[in-house]
Amino acid sequence: MPAINNSTAYSDMQPRFDQALIDIIDYVYHHDIDNSKSEGLERARMALSDALGCVFETLNGSDEARSIIEPVAPGFLFPMGFKLPGTAFRLDHVKGAFDLGTLIRYLDHNDAFPGAEWGHPSDNISVILAVADFFNRAVEPPISQPTTLKEVVTALIKAYEIQGTLQALNAFNKHDLDHTILVRIGFTAVVCHLLSCTNP
Repeated sequence: MPAINNSTAYSDMQPRFDQALIDIIDYVYHHDIDNSKSEGLERARMALSDALGCVFETLNGSDEARSIIEPVAPGFLFPMGFKLPGTAFRLDHVKGAFDLGTLIRYLDHNDAFPGAEWGHPSDNISVILAVADFFNRAVEPPISQPTTLKEVVTALIKAYEIQGTLQALNAFNKHDLDHTILVRIGFTAVVCHLLSCTNP
């Protein structure tokens, strides 16, 4: 029996990426956003400001939402954790992303985009901010390089573009998939880049 090259055999078993995934990877890893153009920056600033406005509105007007956003155990705070806007909470970054996303989305007043189905691209913001905050608080290598505001804005623009493009052309709900899958695709792509994941 001939010897088997394990690396080749393993590679041959791997599924090929479909073109949509290849295009998303290429866009996130190899397409530069021209931050000198004021229109893109202004829209990103408005999206971020609007999302934070929704956070403060929710905190001010919803007892139900306030009961959700708290440490997993009462009084259990992370000194280097994610500072949840509008509160005194410092949370682990996973809970912080969840709570910030809850506050942005809870009253259903955040931005909406119509396409083949409706979606809310600002749902991406909580994950991007939590990951950026994690890098900026980390003090140990290899995660001690801070994330710049330019990188945050670029990630925000790309997540919006990915979600919006897919949403304009596809109605996932017709296939019994909730439209939030578009948010997961958008933020997963840009967060992989922020985390310095290798380009497949």
